[in-house]
Amino acid sequence: MVFMKYHQYGEIAVRALQLLEICECAEDAWNNAAMEISGKESIIKKSCPKNAFLGIVEGKPSKNAEYAYQAIEIINGMSKEELSSIKPGTFWIQKMIGVPNKHNGQIDVVFALKEKGFI
Repeated sequence: MVFMKYHQYGEIAVRALQLLEICECAEDAWNNAAMEISGKESIIKKSCPKNAFLGIVEGKPSKNAEYAYQAIEIINGMSKEELSSIKPGTFWIQKMIGVPNKHNGQIDVVFALKEKGFI
């Protein structure tokens, strides 16, 4: 197992996976996990990490899901050592091609789901 660095949106993604068993859909699982972990409406509404999660889990298309798929391809070609030492922001800047200047939590979601063996 590779231990990867990620932040709050990664924690939300992991908890949302756990909640999928009792929620009607991935979006409900995400919203419940975000409320449980952060309690902030702004965190629940932030679309970039949420849409990355929905893309990975449900195949729901979005630009953020495309970023997540691109990140997964890159991650699958990286060594365990490199994965365990790179931060989400650094990964976004150094590894992602043709994306906006800053990630908005999408990579946290991808790193967390990769670490937990979901992807």
